[in-house]
Amino acid sequence: MSSGGCDANAPTCMVGFNYDRGVNVCGDSANGWNANTPASACGYAQHKCNEIKVYLWVNKGMGADIPTSQENMVWYATQKVSKQVYTYTYALKKWMECNAKFVNTTSGRAVPYGFNCNVEKRCTCLSCTKGSGVADEGAPCSCSDIPDSVQGKAAARCAQT
Repeated sequence: MSSGGCDANAPTCMVGFNYDRGVNVCGDSANGWNANTPASACGYAQHKCNEIKVYLWVNKGMGADIPTSQENMVWYATQKVSKQVYTYTYALKKWMECNAKFVNTTSGRAVPYGFNCNVEKRCTCLSCTKGSGVADEGAPCSCSDIPDSVQGKAAARCAQT
């Protein structure tokens, strides 16, 4: 698992293990599904990655904020605002591995029913950029010393990933 940023060309990806999600069928040989194969051998893994920006108003004491609307994202990215804040960039990553609970072969096709899924999330601070208008006093702009308000906002968004 990488601790780097997200690949803009691949924000999500999925791979099947003896499973074709497009047609919802398991198969472990050229003949289809072997009845002796455990259902858990049919499954898939999925990865999702999204980068977000958390803005910290250091000089105004307004705390951290994550804009959600397109309008607010544009506003925060403007020169006027970006000079007044610390901009923390986070990578929100989610890995999910799922295995079938049961495979029904009575229809002549191996159709999985129910999946047990294990999920792991990792949300990592990638960088902090200090706006040119931010005074040199206060918390340093660093991923190794993140203010609680920033960490709290990032953790809440990570939980939603």
